[in-house]
Amino acid sequence: MIRCGVWRCLAYLLVVIFSASVYSQSLLEIRITEGVDNAIPIAILPVVWEGQSRFAPQPVDTIVSSDLRRSGKFSPLSRAKFPKMDFFNDKAFFEYPWRSLNVDWLVRSRLQELADGKIVLSYEVYNVGLMQRVAVFDESMALRKSFRFPAKDTRYVTHRMSDSIFEAVTGIPGAFTTKITYVTIDYQREYPFQLYVADVDGFNSRLMFKSKEPLMSPSWSPQGDIVAYVSFERGRPSIVLHNLQTQEREFVTSYPGINGAPSWSPNGQNLAMVLSKDGNPEIYVLDLITRQTTRLTRNRAIDTEPSWAPDGESLIFTSDRGGRPQIYRINKDGTNVERLTFTGNYNAGASYFPDGKRLVLVHRADQVFHIATLDLDSGATQVLTKTHLDESPSLAPNGSMILYATVSGRRQILAAVSTDGRFNFTLPARKGEVRAPAWSPFFN
Repeated sequence: MIRCGVWRCLAYLLVVIFSASVYSQSLLEIRITEGVDNAIPIAILPVVWEGQSRFAPQPVDTIVSSDLRRSGKFSPLSRAKFPKMDFFNDKAFFEYPWRSLNVDWLVRSRLQELADGKIVLSYEVYNVGLMQRVAVFDESMALRKSFRFPAKDTRYVTHRMSDSIFEAVTGIPGAFTTKITYVTIDYQREYPFQLYVADVDGFNSRLMFKSKEPLMSPSWSPQGDIVAYVSFERGRPSIVLHNLQTQEREFVTSYPGINGAPSWSPNGQNLAMVLSKDGNPEIYVLDLITRQTTRLTRNRAIDTEPSWAPDGESLIFTSDRGGRPQIYRINKDGTNVERLTFTGNYNAGASYFPDGKRLVLVHRADQVFHIATLDLDSGATQVLTKTHLDESPSLAPNGSMILYATVSGRRQILAAVSTDGRFNFTLPARKGEVRAPAWSPFFN
């Protein structure tokens, strides 16, 4: 699996080539494995529902609490500790000693059903320290927002609420309305390999494609409307562009040998990839407008796993040209190849943080494959994970979390770690295995 198993997967590729509801369900289960002691204490108060039916379309307060807890930066207060009160009675609300609950931030929200069946979500975010000290309570309000939408969009709008709370408190854009894609494998099914797109919490899973042959290396376009991936459905690897809206699929490369590791340029006009059509696995760039392919690397080594710099002027890739897999950088015109990693005898599968100052990669330490980061200025490597056989790291578009594949109990699962390494959770599939995760960009 070129973009998710690196050298082990490249070997697998060579073998294959030459041997020829209202509350939506999730295919993944989130299990928090390590929390953060000094996460920001916040109280997401029970949502007030004003509608015809007994229950709200979605448990807004529960979803927001889960989103914020899963970010690793927040510690939502247990519902059992909330006071029994009308949260929209301002006198009672502002006079309650919220400090006694040891919370720094408060969120109160209301869902209202309109006559036309649409929903209005209104919410307010308060700084508890200011609220307890100032006479004009509006000064303590960090955020007030309202959305009007069809009931079916309640979960999506709730994730937008989480995004805005996250940004109001941390100053960093939230990524709860982004998506992930991944591949499940279950050999008991007629089509063992299935490509899904889902919300970042695993809900609203949507089957995009299923195959009797391997699917691997999904990569999102910068606009989030197309996913490129590798499919073996024709008996050998091909790179496919899959439009998520129209479900149209286009085979863009199917050369003899390896066609793998597609990676979109920041402007969406080019696709970097690995091809072996001229001999060794080398890095190529496909112009998606002219459909011309340009070869970037020329070396007897294995060059693989290209990934673009945020400015689109250069790429990084994995190569064993120095004897063992390490990360190299190359200009987009194929000039100035430069080695970037020197700590450890195995570094692979790298990609840039949004600011271009760090890389996330697979790093072997003590003979175990971990997810790590590399500071490009200092050269310092920080190992983030305690799992083993980690691969396919994919960074959230706000640079806060890393999604990756790992092994637990002899089966492959997804896991996530905060970029400081202090918060972890796993996302095993309810059945079978799951691998090859890719985090979407922000959607406009």
